[in-house]
Amino acid sequence: MEGSSTRRAIAAGFVIVLLAALLALVVIIRDILLLGFFSVLLASILTRPIDLMSRVMPRGVATLLCVAILIGAVALGVFLAAPVVLSQLGTLAIQLQQAGRRLAQWWFRAAHGPGATLPGGASMAERIEAHATNELATLASKVFPFAFGAFEVVSAILLALALAFFLAYQPDGYRAGLHALAPRRLEADVDEAWRRIGTTLKQWTGGIVLSMAVMGALTGVGLWAVGVDAWFTLALLTFFGTFVPFAGAVVSALPGLAVGLADSPTRLLHVSLVYVGVHFVEGYLIGPLIMKRAVELRPALLLFWQMLMGSLFGLLGLIVATPLLACMKEAVGHFYLDKKLGKHTHPA
Repeated sequence: MEGSSTRRAIAAGFVIVLLAALLALVVIIRDILLLGFFSVLLASILTRPIDLMSRVMPRGVATLLCVAILIGAVALGVFLAAPVVLSQLGTLAIQLQQAGRRLAQWWFRAAHGPGATLPGGASMAERIEAHATNELATLASKVFPFAFGAFEVVSAILLALALAFFLAYQPDGYRAGLHALAPRRLEADVDEAWRRIGTTLKQWTGGIVLSMAVMGALTGVGLWAVGVDAWFTLALLTFFGTFVPFAGAVVSALPGLAVGLADSPTRLLHVSLVYVGVHFVEGYLIGPLIMKRAVELRPALLLFWQMLMGSLFGLLGLIVATPLLACMKEAVGHFYLDKKLGKHTHPA
């Protein structure tokens, strides 16, 4: 009896050490894992056009053609958007400084009375604007460090794209490899899990890309209609921010609200109405019609998961948090709820 207890204690200790080592390994290679999952997301987007084109041409040719179309579209978009964005960034930087000045003024009046003014009066506003100009002027001194960081980002993006195209070119080969590693009794379950997770990723990526396009377009049109000069840049922020539900919507709206605040309370009201209207459309039209069909995640669970992924893995963890949670939901639903508990959470 004593020997049996000793063996169980040793086995439990070995399992704990193994789990700790596995967790440490995940932390060490977390960037590689997240980048790999991001590549899977890109592959799920690219699979659809490649599947369509491969009906009339070899899949290799369809993949290369899809690469050429994607690179051309990105290059054209950058060529057309870069001059507009660069021309609006200077104005946007000054407006953000002015918004900070106005907030400080309101805070000071709330603390010292309605008639109080910040020390320095109008000269302080001039110094703030001059400081913003000086900051832009000294940007040249930071070009080389920024270039190294940008080079790393571009390299990671290119690596993710290359991996995504390989995954999209021969997805069945990777499924067959996973199938071969599974025990015979689990082969059918692995195939079903692969199908369900793949379907979820395709539905989510398709829905989120469409949602990003609609939200960005509505924001741009609305801000242009109320007279915001940097409407295009702010619409781009909304476009990319929509990729991260809840948190991205809030963060992408803050610069626009700051721009409205820098102008006047009336402009702030107009900008606020634009963002409220856009997110009303997103919550009551885009969400139910597009994302509801793609994947359903509880808001509280999603927010908690986003905070956890963001705190553990940074920005990239926050970006992939939602699709990763959707995949985990499908895996748990199939292997545990369906197979273990027999609750059949997914329609046949």
